[in-house]
Amino acid sequence: MIKLFDMTVFHYGYRLLLLPIIFCIALWLTPTNAQAILNVTCTANMSNVNLGSIIPENSESANITGTLSYSCDNAGDTAGYISVCLAANGGADDPDGISPRKMISPSGKDELEFNMRLSSSNGEIWGDRDEGGNEYSSEPIYILAGQKNVTGQETIFISLISGKRNRQATQGIHTNKLTGKNTALTVYTSTVPFKDGCLGIAQGKTRFPFIVQATVTAGCFISATSDINLGSYSAGATNIAGSNNAVSVTCQKDVSYNIGLSPSNGNKYGAGVMTSKISNPDRIPYQLQSDASGKVWGNDGTTYATLTNGVTGKGNGDAQAHTVYVTVPSADVRPDSYSDIVTISVNY
Repeated sequence: MIKLFDMTVFHYGYRLLLLPIIFCIALWLTPTNAQAILNVTCTANMSNVNLGSIIPENSESANITGTLSYSCDNAGDTAGYISVCLAANGGADDPDGISPRKMISPSGKDELEFNMRLSSSNGEIWGDRDEGGNEYSSEPIYILAGQKNVTGQETIFISLISGKRNRQATQGIHTNKLTGKNTALTVYTSTVPFKDGCLGIAQGKTRFPFIVQATVTAGCFISATSDINLGSYSAGATNIAGSNNAVSVTCQKDVSYNIGLSPSNGNKYGAGVMTSKISNPDRIPYQLQSDASGKVWGNDGTTYATLTNGVTGKGNGDAQAHTVYVTVPSADVRPDSYSDIVTISVNY
């Protein structure tokens, strides 16, 4: 017997799926700025200033110059332009006091007033952008890559000013200290030319301290003299008298002085002789006096202490006038014009 089997034939189909694999290699290119830069550093210096000895004669006019300088280095790898600004305010004791500035005495009670001016700005007051005056500003300066010691300088004119305060300053060293935040160096850099430069950016914080000082010493000078005209008299006149504020003396404040008068004959007790301007041999004797009562005014010493018949006073910074009295006991001489020259000595 034949059995028939139903046979199912299975067809196994194999499919090879080729999946394309795409390798994406992303190359991320980070943008970089390859621009070269300037790397500039600068320093500045202002020489200390000493106006020397101050007495009444120069208390309103003493002057000196100082040198303001700077130096810059470029550590960068490109060339470019720089400008340098240098500022100074009124100093440690009075930062706001630009015009005038003040040198202060050791006691802190007296001042010497002065100005500092720029030579490159038609004599404008040197100052800063906060307190006034003109800040020094250089022209644009070209600086090479890696260049060092690019320098410049400015002359600063320092002078005492007119005024009673200076005449009345007491003896001692007067000082203005520009230290700490009283000075400022500002630097502007650019790879291209510019206009405003360092004046157009915030003020820098680099300092260049310096000192201005002067020493007030005892001093006096004869600030004015005038002749004493006794007038015209008949021959034989007696007891002629005259006077005039003939001597004005200016001394530093609190300076004691002693004035001596010497006729041309050198008499120590003020007894002189007037002579004719021509060959007339006649002489007219006269006596110098310090008051109307007849107190002799002479010159019997060469120092304040040894001059005993002079006229004393104490300086206050102003001119102080002293009256000279003259008496003539007799003028029994030929008609003519008679005169003499008196020498004034001030001891202090």
